[in-house]
Amino acid sequence: MTPSITVPPSIRFDATLSTIDTSTVLRLPDTSSKDLPSRGQVAVRGTINGVEFQTVLEPDGNRGHWMRVDDTLQQAAGISAGDTVRTGRWKTLVLSTPSLGR
Repeated sequence: MTPSITVPPSIRFDATLSTIDTSTVLRLPDTSSKDLPSRGQVAVRGTINGVEFQTVLEPDGNRGHWMRVDDTLQQAAGISAGDTVRTGRWKTLVLSTPSLGR
């Protein structure tokens, strides 16, 4: 049996890009992070400033999440560290495994 994909409710928010060392990152607001199905890694698909992307959100160790915004996404969305971005609806992609009847 093939695993199924469950898609929980979407999230939407505005956030400011920041840097950690040489990486540009986006930290989710606490309220948006709380809406995610896990305190660990979460796969998402969505938009930033209208540009579609898919990535895995990383836990920050304080019950929140962040993502690295690579150069390709920054160029496509016309954004850089210090900019406030608007996200479209982000859908979380949760892989659920099939029940193995015993």
